[in-house]
Amino acid sequence: MKFFKIVILLIACMILFPFNSYAEKKQKEKKPFKWELPKLTLNEDFNRYLLTCDTLYSRVQSYNDSIIYYKVEQAPTGEVDDTGKPLYKYKVVDNAGNTYNTLRALSQYADFIFAGTNILLDCANLSLMTATATIALPSLGFDAFSYGKYLKSGPQIVSLGGKEIKEIISSCKTQARAIQALKKSSTNTGDNKDVVMISSQVPDGIEIIERTNEEFDATAAIIISDDDIKNADANSFDDIFKSDI
Repeated sequence: MKFFKIVILLIACMILFPFNSYAEKKQKEKKPFKWELPKLTLNEDFNRYLLTCDTLYSRVQSYNDSIIYYKVEQAPTGEVDDTGKPLYKYKVVDNAGNTYNTLRALSQYADFIFAGTNILLDCANLSLMTATATIALPSLGFDAFSYGKYLKSGPQIVSLGGKEIKEIISSCKTQARAIQALKKSSTNTGDNKDVVMISSQVPDGIEIIERTNEEFDATAAIIISDDDIKNADANSFDDIFKSDI
């Protein structure tokens, strides 16, 4: 029995750590990783690992699908500020062209950053669970040969989630900072405050869509806002957006 456990552990090591160039080459040639939850085993530790892989993989996919990157539409006003710089009209829009309250967009970015950060923490936890699952593998008996391949799934999910989510969080922070800077530079007031802004500043770090006045005004009435954050202070997002991951 002891010999059998040693053999299983060696197989697990070979799965997790391919040590020759041929194995590494074959690994690179594989199709994109996809996870499917297998039938659960009789070992609670290994089942916990499998279920965590399943949950985290689903969360990563759902997170990637939920991201909205806001753009900024710009149109000339024909006027200049006190320094002679031309003034432009700005508004924040989504991919469908819907106009957003700037605080709503900033709040959404904050939600994406928080959710992504939590997933990254869970990726770290899954890395620890992979070691526990490796130790539990020999207890599966002959089933260890078929379940051994799943030991590699945890690190793949961690790698997939970590890389993509870090890039998303970084992009969210870059674009949020640009929208925040535009909002702070705006001199617009009245009913359209935080919806259509007037500023001489051309934001960096976010995609600008140039419109004619006619095109700009055609969608200016389509406003998506959130009453819960209408009185929020844009400065409250400073700590969330100021650093990079």
